[in-house]
Amino acid sequence: MDTIFTPKDPEQLRREMSLAGLDIDLYGQAGTKSIDELFAETQNGECRLAWGGYTNILYRRVEVVRMDVYCDRHRLVEVEQRFSDGRKRHRILEASLAEKMKPGETQEEAVIRLIQEEAPVFSEDCCSVPAYKRSIEEQKTSGSYPGLATRYVFHDYDWFLVGVNTSDDITVKEPDKEVLYRWITVVP
Repeated sequence: MDTIFTPKDPEQLRREMSLAGLDIDLYGQAGTKSIDELFAETQNGECRLAWGGYTNILYRRVEVVRMDVYCDRHRLVEVEQRFSDGRKRHRILEASLAEKMKPGETQEEAVIRLIQEEAPVFSEDCCSVPAYKRSIEEQKTSGSYPGLATRYVFHDYDWFLVGVNTSDDITVKEPDKEVLYRWITVVP
């Protein structure tokens, strides 16, 4: 049985991660997130930490809504994140858009929040209702948190748009970063 670990402060999180054998000096460097950002995720409910598995490892559990965005024969992909502190993070994700779910949030509420936060550049007249595709669970190491195993529960959707210019890149400004998206041709 897994044991949930909720750190009281970033220092307790640092100690626990060191006990787990994670190199915390890698955090907040070269496109990775900091210990403080992981602590914030645990406090706002975007993730849970637990000790568990066959070898009793420390892992992160995240529930995510992912959405592939299509227009004509193009798919939107996130290319890069540019943080306000100057860091850049190059990305080619499995889905066009993704957002961690919040505690108590339904998939439908998370999809609406995802569109509002990550895709505000699309007007309502070009949009259809996102279609549910599937839910899957997988475990892998997160690129955001080096060495920390992460168990993801993904809820996947497709979103089809019409009348969108697919020749231009799209930049979405968020409070702490800018996100660059590009349309790529999808082979039928």
